[in-house]
Amino acid sequence: MVNYQPEDALSLSRAFAGRVGQMIVCSTVDVYAHPAERLPITENEPYVPTSWDYSTKKAIIEKTLLQAQERGDFPLTILRPAHTYNDGGALLHSLGGSTTCWTACKGKPIITHGDGTSLWVSCHAADVARGFAAAAGNEVAFNKTYHLPGDEWLTWNRIHGIVADALGAPKPTLVHIPTDLLARALPKRSYISRINFQYHNIYDSTAAKRDLGFECGIPFAQGAKRVVSALDADNRIENSDNDLAYDRLIAAWERLSLELASEISPLEA
Repeated sequence: MVNYQPEDALSLSRAFAGRVGQMIVCSTVDVYAHPAERLPITENEPYVPTSWDYSTKKAIIEKTLLQAQERGDFPLTILRPAHTYNDGGALLHSLGGSTTCWTACKGKPIITHGDGTSLWVSCHAADVARGFAAAAGNEVAFNKTYHLPGDEWLTWNRIHGIVADALGAPKPTLVHIPTDLLARALPKRSYISRINFQYHNIYDSTAAKRDLGFECGIPFAQGAKRVVSALDADNRIENSDNDLAYDRLIAAWERLSLELASEISPLEA
């Protein structure tokens, strides 16, 4: 589970070569290209990680362990979850994983990258864990790779609506801002939208369903309510009123949109 540096894979190979009946490794769907050449993405797609350091290192780790498998060091099973969340974690949005945007659901617009129609999958950790358990000691899974994503392909518009509902808030007003503009305005907070969220993230889990009996028993709407309940109980939901950059970005976008419309629309008449 704890493999984030290429050296971790080398250490695993040295420590366990010839000593274990199976090596199960947690990787990630981020070893693939964004945008994908075809959808849904299968396990046979080549390694084309993004400029994200995390995905690049995960691809190197996989390659290193596959070499160990080919040497006969151990049977290898690679599991690639997508976005995995649990009751104590944060839910994602267009500006990352802080909870300020969700507080905004209670009365402010929600910034959404692009037109909000790119597809995303999330899977609760309890469901992903069952995939890991089913792979353990399963000879059918030896020397194979599996996706462990969610089953629901949701747009970000829908995701934001589901989380608002989990908060007991009305349907939110979504402010759609081009991803490239978000990247210029808030480069750090919108980085994940630029390299990932703006593209479709949907993965074929046929192999995991067939060999591991993988199923997602916790729908995202239910999982979101569990997350909100846990965060609220621990007083971990941040106050969006303290996020000045968020408010200023919405105000600037609305002002610039009006200026653009007033300057260009007369030319159409």
